[in-house]
Amino acid sequence: AASLWTPAQQADFAVGKLLWTDPAVKAVLQSWVDANAAGWFPKGANSTAKFMDEYEGFQRGESANTIGLISDVAHWKSFEEFLGLENVGEFILPAPGGATPKLPAAGGIGYAVNAQSTNVDLAVQFAQTLASPEALQVFFDNAGAVTANTRMDLSGVASPGAKVIFGWLATDVAAMAHANATAQELEELHRQSQTLLNGETTVDEAATQLAAVAAQARK
Repeated sequence: AASLWTPAQQADFAVGKLLWTDPAVKAVLQSWVDANAAGWFPKGANSTAKFMDEYEGFQRGESANTIGLISDVAHWKSFEEFLGLENVGEFILPAPGGATPKLPAAGGIGYAVNAQSTNVDLAVQFAQTLASPEALQVFFDNAGAVTANTRMDLSGVASPGAKVIFGWLATDVAAMAHANATAQELEELHRQSQTLLNGETTVDEAATQLAAVAAQARK
């Protein structure tokens, strides 16, 4: 969805205007089926068991590529530590049909302050400190998580790959569709994606069921 949908379609999906039965959405489900048919997933793959099966398989040499993350696990730093900095490359996942590849990204950590707190001002100040470029710099350098704050200073970062990935945030980011779906839709998507892998349903049938769940959830 990150690379196949336009910004307008991303926005429409977020508010429930782009339905699961729309051709643009079914194209994403079809790409999942096509990837499985092309042998991208192990036989009998569980569509929700990314951790740690995918990465353990990669470490055993069972796959040539793996999808790295920009959160606090399975990121550039993790791969550089066990493969060596000089052996790690990076690229945005190619998009089906020759579309321009985009980096799927969404906000991670969020902070809230209890309105009933006796120290609201102090709590807000603490959250602002945690979200400051200086604090995020430490998080990025030491933990590997790529933050959304593009004001960080990368001059002290040794990894060329980390700098490339961070640079994508300014020019090549697209929304993550599942971040804009309801909890009920996500639960149904997990179920439908597995049945699609198993060949127990079709894209049209899965889309219809997802649309029904979405309609109920977004009332």
